[in-house]
Amino acid sequence: MAGLDAGSGRRERRRSRDQAAAFYRLYRALETGHTVPPLSGEYVGEATTPGELREDWADQTDTIRTPEPDDGEEIRLEGFDWPEEPEESHDRAAVASLVSQGPAKVRQHLDQADADESPGKT
Repeated sequence: MAGLDAGSGRRERRRSRDQAAAFYRLYRALETGHTVPPLSGEYVGEATTPGELREDWADQTDTIRTPEPDDGEEIRLEGFDWPEEPEESHDRAAVASLVSQGPAKVRQHLDQADADESPGKT
């Protein structure tokens, strides 16, 4: 479909997913004392630290990280495999939403403008 860039949509979904995973890993570690491996699937050992998780969160969100007293504590990584993102399915859903909602909203606004300008209206 002309004008729709699946690549940019995928980049934004990936960015959102990366940020959500970084937040989840950090939050889970701070709340429970254990967390899951990185979304990337790369092997990072059996443990991480709150400092590493905070650094990942800061990298994902382009924020500045300040040191915390517990940065060096060990956080155990649990066995977990992140599910694959169904990119094609998400692309189709995004296109369907844009096609159905975009023109419908434009028509709704045009109809409202026509009604506001119809004779007899002051």
